[in-house]
Amino acid sequence: MCRCSPPGGRLVAREPYKRGDLGRDVRGAEVFRHLAIAPADTFVANAIIDSVRRLYAYRQVSGLPLVVSVGLSEHGIYAAWNRMALVVMAAMACMLLLASSVTWMLRRELRSRTWAEHAARLASSAAQESAACLRLITDGAGDLLLTVDWDGLRRYVSPSCQRLLGRPAAEMIGRSWLERLHPDDRAPLIRVLSALQSGAPSPGPLTSRVQCMDDSWRWLEALGRRLPDGSGAVFVIRDVTDRVRMESRLDHSQRVEAVGRLTAGVAHDFNNVLQALLGGLELAIEEVADRPSVRDELEAALQAGLRGARLTSHLLSFSRQQMLSPTVLHLPPLLTELSRTLQRTLGRDIRINIAVQPGLPPVMADAAHLDSALLNLAVNARDAMPHGGTLDIAASVTDGAVVIAVSDTGEGMGPEVAAHACEPFFSTKGIRGSGLGLSMAQGFARQSNGTLRIHSTPGAGTCIEIGLPIAVAPAAPAPAPEPAREHTSGRGRVLVVDDDLDVGRIAASFLCKAGFKVATASSGDGALALLTAQPPFDALVSDFAMLGMDGAELVQQAREICPGLPALVITGYAGASALERLDESVTILRKPFQREDLVGAVNAMMHATPPEAIQTATSCVG
Repeated sequence: MCRCSPPGGRLVAREPYKRGDLGRDVRGAEVFRHLAIAPADTFVANAIIDSVRRLYAYRQVSGLPLVVSVGLSEHGIYAAWNRMALVVMAAMACMLLLASSVTWMLRRELRSRTWAEHAARLASSAAQESAACLRLITDGAGDLLLTVDWDGLRRYVSPSCQRLLGRPAAEMIGRSWLERLHPDDRAPLIRVLSALQSGAPSPGPLTSRVQCMDDSWRWLEALGRRLPDGSGAVFVIRDVTDRVRMESRLDHSQRVEAVGRLTAGVAHDFNNVLQALLGGLELAIEEVADRPSVRDELEAALQAGLRGARLTSHLLSFSRQQMLSPTVLHLPPLLTELSRTLQRTLGRDIRINIAVQPGLPPVMADAAHLDSALLNLAVNARDAMPHGGTLDIAASVTDGAVVIAVSDTGEGMGPEVAAHACEPFFSTKGIRGSGLGLSMAQGFARQSNGTLRIHSTPGAGTCIEIGLPIAVAPAAPAPAPEPAREHTSGRGRVLVVDDDLDVGRIAASFLCKAGFKVATASSGDGALALLTAQPPFDALVSDFAMLGMDGAELVQQAREICPGLPALVITGYAGASALERLDESVTILRKPFQREDLVGAVNAMMHATPPEAIQTATSCVG
């Protein structure tokens, strides 16, 4: 600050004080120029004294020749502001740094949150896709998916429940799994749940029966696993009804096949027994021709033996080992003749109706066995109608085959009985039935390349259909009735071969009584030795099933020794496939046979082969 006198322009005071400045002439100072303009004002100028640029404020003192001028340098003016500015700037820098830090942290947090949300959305989307895929799999799966708690209550049931059990899945949730399970299958399921609850290894598949909406039963196979949270178990359930039925049918087929093999073997041995018995009775009857009472007893025994032979034939028909002689048959005359037999057999309480489709084509079948099969079915129908009824026998063409339907109005059968009706020895008649009627009929149908079907309802009767192939050749005329049998005789030398000595002896006795000269052998090797060593034979009679060399091999080797030798093979067991090895010129005779059967067959084949066609053993072996 300084004071100066305007008229004199002399400096009278100065702060800060500086020696030598007082009294100094300062009329050239900038303040005098502004004073001429205004008595008080401010301006910026360089000081005359020190040339420092300052901001000046001046005022002329009223009433005095004195001017007061105050000057502050720009640095002094802005020093405080600069200090404040530095402080503010420092504060602002700190705030900016803090803001930047906060911004960075917020951005990082936002970025983390964004990534987290994105990951969550991806996880949620993946979870939704997985859930959708799981729903798609469970909804479209053929198997039933089921979760249950340890009490067996269903917590989840897949939609396939509707298809398997006929019940909506919603109805099954919250209900016990055991309620529709077969009583015999509940305990195994409880044991499986207990094992899974205890943490034991998962047991294998469990097969059980479940009742469907329509009250039918289906076999289901369930494989269980313990849930990860231990709250229950999940089961994958598959319908194995068809598999169980197929296994049952296979098991039944194998059992029937085994019984068939056993039956065929028993029939073979029984045929030999019957042959010896019937042959002995027939020879004994001739010896007591003059003793009527004894002859009658033997005749009764002979008829009983013949019934046993028919039973053996039924056994072989069941096992499909019985030899058939299929011919072209017209069914109308056969069924007409059968109706006459049935009227006498079934009695007056049974009304018989025969219906044949007009223009019915002939069939290819064995007439005797077809007649026997129909007779057995009719007898079964009679037993099913103890108080009388109606028996209908109808023949028509269905699906390219001739179907003979035997229907009754009897008691009928339930599905359980019908399923076993064709099994051998199965009977609902107690001791009155042999249980072979239907099995024999089925064996005959199958051996004839046909079918047998059973349709039966309890209280509504039974219908059994035998389907037979249509013959491709025209029907042959009906055979003329056989003439009454007479004891025939013969001439020539016959070799009889049978490893059953009783059967061989009976056959030899039949031929000897007819006038033949007979030699016997008990094996194929023995027969070949006789053919080589003894005088030539006119015929060979051999059993088919023998130990070692069978009848087919014997005939072949015998004709190498003696070409053109007439041969007759006796069999009560061998099927068509085994007999195919025999030459067409070989005659086949079934056991058990009677005297006239054997003698007539030997005579027929010997007369069919001229004696000159049979070479001697010497010429054959050189």
